[in-house]
Amino acid sequence: MQVAGYTLLELVVVLVLMGLLMGVATPKVIQLYRSVEFSLEKDDILFQLSRLSFNVYKSGRAFELQNLASEDNNTFITLPEGWEFDALQSSNITFSPLGYCDGGQARFVKQNRELIVSLSAPSCSPEVL
Repeated sequence: MQVAGYTLLELVVVLVLMGLLMGVATPKVIQLYRSVEFSLEKDDILFQLSRLSFNVYKSGRAFELQNLASEDNNTFITLPEGWEFDALQSSNITFSPLGYCDGGQARFVKQNRELIVSLSAPSCSPEVL
């Protein structure tokens, strides 16, 4: 009488192969997730920077981008979690109440990655460098 099924050796071989595949694929999947997360957060910062001139105009008061590093209650830009504005390596960009700015460069960092943005006067549309 012959019983249908798999031997223990066949099952062990399949489990070993699946383990090897997971060991190779998992780091790539994690790297892909972090890359997509960084891109989405970068796009969020760029979107907020593109709206900054209009938001300053709506508020009717001037805004200096340098204050982004020190203001606790900033209503113009909310950086994603883990991101910081590098005031030391960024230009002092002032947005007037009329919605114009004097241009310059801004540097944002998250752990070991950075985003350097050029803001061209007078409209200060952001461009990644």
